[in-house]
Amino acid sequence: MEKNIANAKILQGNIVSQDIRFLDDALYCYKSAKDNLDTDNIDKAKYMSYLYYKIASSYRYNNYEEVVLYLKKSIEADFNFADYHYALGLCYEKKEDYPKAIESYKRAEHLLIDKYDNLHKKDILLKTEKALAEVFKKVDDRTNTISYYTRIINFTNIKGNIVVDDKEREINDDSEALFCLAKLYQNIGDYDRTDYYWEMANTKKYTKS
Repeated sequence: MEKNIANAKILQGNIVSQDIRFLDDALYCYKSAKDNLDTDNIDKAKYMSYLYYKIASSYRYNNYEEVVLYLKKSIEADFNFADYHYALGLCYEKKEDYPKAIESYKRAEHLLIDKYDNLHKKDILLKTEKALAEVFKKVDDRTNTISYYTRIINFTNIKGNIVVDDKEREINDDSEALFCLAKLYQNIGDYDRTDYYWEMANTKKYTKS
């Protein structure tokens, strides 16, 4: 009975959360679902991790402390779900706590590495790699910035990868990473690599369908 009530509240929260004006209502629904969840339910850990994640999402970074609190609760309930670590990394990055952002992103990366067979996991992994490249750029770690932009390019050119739809095509677009590498090499005076990556980036830009 409790699980049915929780499911109904989650569904209601998912519906109202689509409109940013009703995030407070969504938050109420998710918290109500949490309160109505059967404590003896065998799926409680994953259920609770999802609910904490939805509660955190309802704050939409308007209250960073609450977001961090609930994302940590999600991770405690289901440590192996990479999306939670990625979301926590985003929050820390917004707070400009870059060491913790890097730590969270790397945990997500570790959980997702080599998960190329699942489109969602592949999407989150690429977002994580991009986030790491951007954070390392913010802290002036040129070596890791170049390393992660290079990983993005290698990642999107995995042998045997076939573009099957618009989502897959979006995931495989590495033109931004190519442009960033060109600028990085230009800044350090490596003009051969600058020209190489500019040419690659422009080729991708004008041949992209």
